[in-house]
Amino acid sequence: MKLENNTKRRFWLGLTLCAGLLTSGCSRNFWRSQADFDSYNLLSQKQFSPLWTLPRTTVEPDERSRFYDPYDRDLPPLPPDDEAASRYMEWVNGMRGYKSWHKFGQLLSVENPQWLANFGIAPDSFHDGYLLSDGVSYETDLEKLPTGDPTRLVPTIEDMTLGQAIELAAIHNREYQTQLENLFQSAMQLSLDQFQFQARYLFGRAPVAPSANLPGTTVPTGVLNSTTIPGEGTALGLTSAGGVSQVLPTGGQWIVGLANNTLWLFSGGQRTSSQSVLSYSLVQPLLAGAGRKFFLENLTYSERKVLYDTRTLARYRKIFFADAVVNATGGGNSATQTIPPSTGANNPFPGTLVSGIAATIASGASGSSAASSQGTSGYLGLLFQLQQVLNQHENVELLRVQTERLRELVAQTPFRRLPEGALPNGISFPPQLASKVDFSLATRRLRWKDADGMTDNELRQLLAVSDDVAYQEAIQEIYDQLRIGVTTIDVLQVANTLTNSELSERNFKLNYDNQIDSYKFFLGLPIDMQITIDRSMLKQFELTDPRLIETEGRIVGMVRALSQIDDENPAEADLRFIVDRFAKLVDMVREQGVELVEADVVKVEENMPNRLAGLLWDESKETVERMFERDQIIFRGVKGTFEDVVSDLGRWQEELENPATTKEQRVKMLSQLKDSREELLLMTQNLRVLQTSLRSELITLVKFDMSLEEAVEQALTHRLDLMNARGRVMDARRNMEVAANRLEAVLNVVAQGNLGTTPTGNHPLDFRGANSDFQIGLQMTTPLDQVQVRNAYRSSLINYQQARRAFMLLEDQVKYDIRSSWRSLMLNRQNFELTRKSLRQAALQFDINVANNLNPKTQVAGQAGTTSLGQTGLNLINALTQLLNAQNNLIRIWALYERNRINIYRDMDIMQIDERGLWIDPVYQNLGGNDSSSNLNGPANDIPPEPSFIEFESASDSGSSRSAFPGISRVNSFAPAAPETPELD
Repeated sequence: MKLENNTKRRFWLGLTLCAGLLTSGCSRNFWRSQADFDSYNLLSQKQFSPLWTLPRTTVEPDERSRFYDPYDRDLPPLPPDDEAASRYMEWVNGMRGYKSWHKFGQLLSVENPQWLANFGIAPDSFHDGYLLSDGVSYETDLEKLPTGDPTRLVPTIEDMTLGQAIELAAIHNREYQTQLENLFQSAMQLSLDQFQFQARYLFGRAPVAPSANLPGTTVPTGVLNSTTIPGEGTALGLTSAGGVSQVLPTGGQWIVGLANNTLWLFSGGQRTSSQSVLSYSLVQPLLAGAGRKFFLENLTYSERKVLYDTRTLARYRKIFFADAVVNATGGGNSATQTIPPSTGANNPFPGTLVSGIAATIASGASGSSAASSQGTSGYLGLLFQLQQVLNQHENVELLRVQTERLRELVAQTPFRRLPEGALPNGISFPPQLASKVDFSLATRRLRWKDADGMTDNELRQLLAVSDDVAYQEAIQEIYDQLRIGVTTIDVLQVANTLTNSELSERNFKLNYDNQIDSYKFFLGLPIDMQITIDRSMLKQFELTDPRLIETEGRIVGMVRALSQIDDENPAEADLRFIVDRFAKLVDMVREQGVELVEADVVKVEENMPNRLAGLLWDESKETVERMFERDQIIFRGVKGTFEDVVSDLGRWQEELENPATTKEQRVKMLSQLKDSREELLLMTQNLRVLQTSLRSELITLVKFDMSLEEAVEQALTHRLDLMNARGRVMDARRNMEVAANRLEAVLNVVAQGNLGTTPTGNHPLDFRGANSDFQIGLQMTTPLDQVQVRNAYRSSLINYQQARRAFMLLEDQVKYDIRSSWRSLMLNRQNFELTRKSLRQAALQFDINVANNLNPKTQVAGQAGTTSLGQTGLNLINALTQLLNAQNNLIRIWALYERNRINIYRDMDIMQIDERGLWIDPVYQNLGGNDSSSNLNGPANDIPPEPSFIEFESASDSGSSRSAFPGISRVNSFAPAAPETPELD
């Protein structure tokens, strides 16, 4: 008997120990892994349509991200704490706090310490100089840094492409990560609502009756008591219970539980007593809270909400792309279409209404920004501001060149070269004019030397010298040039404009750098990280090749070398030096001027059929063809003049090879060199105008041929938020039924019973019918005070009507967004053609003004003799201003057109986003960065045509993910494997 009692004692002690282990729970890692497994599988189930398939649903950030946590997710080290607040972790209200916080470890920063290394940013990409390679962005001057840190290293990303910007934002954008986390929390809530209808196994103290707060049960516990009575002995008692319960779809709940009470007496014979009770109960509501219509509402709403949130994230990715390219100003506009954070139950237990459905619909009324008058931000906005800086810089350089030219002209006196035989040998001028006029037979140059001008009487005396037509024209031209010629006030006007333009250039640079910093918020990068923008998308707006500008500057600079040579007796060595230098300039004009423009002529001619096909009106086609013919004629004339200069250069080189060159030949050669330099300068200026006109024809807009009706129909069919809003109207209608159910009386069928063992002895499984009882009946509560429930029902009626109106409002808003973007697209397309025409006119106006300054003979009809003092400088300033405005307007309208094109595809919800976050569009799928060659060859449309508006590519069919940066590849978005065997503490 003693051995038997010891065996039973060990059995029950072992059972007690096992019960303690089981009730202690599983590890953190197990429960986290289980939550991940359930949530990711639920999200995968909701992606049953390619319209809202997501390439990534993982809540864990990319390993390259700043906010990726590389440490143990369940037991991470402690983050840096506030020094003043940290004392309350050690002592609080006079009591010592937990002393082992330090065992978790301590971090120095909340930021991922390896995020730069993971990105492939090596030490050689840290700049100690603050002027970046684009020549525009700059930071604090190094000289102003602390002397103890003269070589501060700053992480830098140079020539960031649009693809890299999208990838950076997808990895580091805080709002994007928050949307993923909100979607995950919605899925967790759904997993809880699904769990409520599963059989729940409990160990501890089972409820003897169904809980009033259905569904659910009390938290199970076990009770172990030890009692010692002096003189009597020691007793150990264990009260434990286990059971299973389940909530039924009809609102009922059944529970089966087994309770046991065991007592060990360790004195007086060491007796053991054990009794058990098997309890069961069933409750089924018949009125209030009864039926699937009421009781499944919670689960129905949770399932639908996860579907809504999945669609919202799919649409958010499109809005996110649009923000990154054209809409983001720092925080991003995509926050207007976001997933609301989960705050527990999506819809509280049936009977508590989901309020504010109409507000939810209306809050995401459009998520659009289709206003055409607003400026473009995002990546294209940065490009626009960068191009403004470049245009302003070019304008400053043009003003600088023209200022030098004007100063050069002020210092010169007007002259004309007469043809052979225009004036006979031995001709003499009136004595009173002999000191003011000079004519050289060697150079045939007639010069007026009086800087004070020429009076009308002096003009008549000079015209009376000879009746030769060429002589008469030369005198009249010199007189006209003196009357409208360049004065000191012209130089001051242009120089003042140059100073103001330099100030404007600095302001443009400042605004550009500030906008870059603002864009870093959207990218999620540190503000002190330096970024430059890749210029490859601006190549088509490089209307004047920098090499041609350089050539023009070299020609202007040659005047200093010519001015140092003696006009009366030039040395042969000086002439050889000048001719050699001139020959190099001729080669530069050929290679960096004539040949470049000739290549542009060929490109425009090849592109002309496509160019004409894209025009809206026949008269526009005729205008483009006529202007191109004019450009070809002007270019042939420039080529002819260039060949004449080349011929003259060859003749001078041959003459210099003859050692017996006379003084007259050298004087004549120098005079012709000066004239040829002027012709070469005019030639490069003509080439600039031609190149600007030709290259403006090569700038293209992506066609949008969809009619307004088709665009609206596409939006009404594919807008995901409109689908969600339509579903929320149904949600509000169902809530009316839920609220109406609460008005009914409470009437429940209750059946319950107990089956027990003998009340004495050690027979825990000896159940006897004599120790059993059974009860069945009805529970009824008649509602007498229903004011709160009544108000809830009335509110549900109002909420339903509000949801209907909100859906209609959203539908109208969608139509408005599409109509607004469509009109803006058409307007910008027309304005782009007008701006292109305006650019041509401004370039021609600038060319005419430059020519007028150099030679009055080239002035337009009616201008001579009517120009007031200083008008030359004003005309030049006005021409340069018009040219600058036309250049800025051209890229501004192009950016606005692209902004509206992106937004209308986004608002129609037919924008397909690939796994990289880029729009599947010929423009954005063929982005190339760090390309130093010209972009005028046009995009290499090597991807398939634009996808249809109905068929969508599934993200699962996409190729392997590609990263624009070296280092760690993307994390996958698949659901993790099911958690393994629970780990017990």
